[in-house]
Amino acid sequence: MTSPSAKDPLKDTKNLVEAASMQAKKLLKEYTKGKGGVMTAMGFCRLVLDEGFGLQDWGVGQRQRIVISNARKEILGKHDANIIKRPPKASPLQLPSTSEIYKELAEENVAKTAMKKTSIDSKLDPDALKMNGILLVPTVFPYENVINVLEYLSKFEDNKKLKWTFLRPSTGNGQQGAYVTLPANVPESLRNLQDELRQALKNKLGVESGEKTLFLKYGVGGVNWAHQDQSTFPYQAMLLLSRPEVDFQGGKLYVADPSTTGKSANEKVCNRVDFQSSGDLVIFAANNSKPTSRPFYHGMTKVIPGQNKNEKDSHRLAIGLLQT
Repeated sequence: MTSPSAKDPLKDTKNLVEAASMQAKKLLKEYTKGKGGVMTAMGFCRLVLDEGFGLQDWGVGQRQRIVISNARKEILGKHDANIIKRPPKASPLQLPSTSEIYKELAEENVAKTAMKKTSIDSKLDPDALKMNGILLVPTVFPYENVINVLEYLSKFEDNKKLKWTFLRPSTGNGQQGAYVTLPANVPESLRNLQDELRQALKNKLGVESGEKTLFLKYGVGGVNWAHQDQSTFPYQAMLLLSRPEVDFQGGKLYVADPSTTGKSANEKVCNRVDFQSSGDLVIFAANNSKPTSRPFYHGMTKVIPGQNKNEKDSHRLAIGLLQT
């Protein structure tokens, strides 16, 4: 096991430059022989992380993108414009309709699926969170509250002016998913949950947290590559709205340490969450700020169809909490 003080290889500028320069030289050599093909700038970045650091399923952050691109341009020089091409125009993502999901789940028998609400403060183990970088607090949000939030989201989504951020390979953050910032007037149950969580983190770990919320949506094939968020606070959280196994399979949230052995993000996983039901809450390290003890990155495994559901009807919806 790597020591808590292990260095994050993705923040080592010298090694990033060396790895990028090496790949650029290979690319240039092949190109001058008439053998090399062209690729996108993001494709080159991902090649550097894969070949130079052995990191697959890893997101490309803004800092890494700038360092790698500058080193590439330095080596390729005048040939850069011929070798590095713009990605093709992105086609629309086929993501599930929140309105349809709300209509379906609202018909469920709430009394049959309701479970006793869990207190965040009683389940928040500060030592486990600091050590593992991720913590599941099950059934913290009652099913009836999930339905109320889905109703709100279905109306919110009708706003055609929403500024969605899409997850695509060309943007280096994943695929078949999207997220959007929610306004301040979210349902009271959701606002109270975030307030309770922020207070618990302050009481148990002495840390402050962000206050923004995001709506996260994934369809079948959705993946969020391992990454760190540019947050000024150490922790974020995710509230699951969809039903695991029923509405989707896979889609597990995990934290990974790039300084450990193994090639893909899944092989470097320090801890992975197995969701139990909608209303589960996961608290995780957003970056490697203290009190986090290791250079944690977080991501999500691929979403596959839920039991007895086809691709079109499967979904993984969630709320991102403590955002900045």
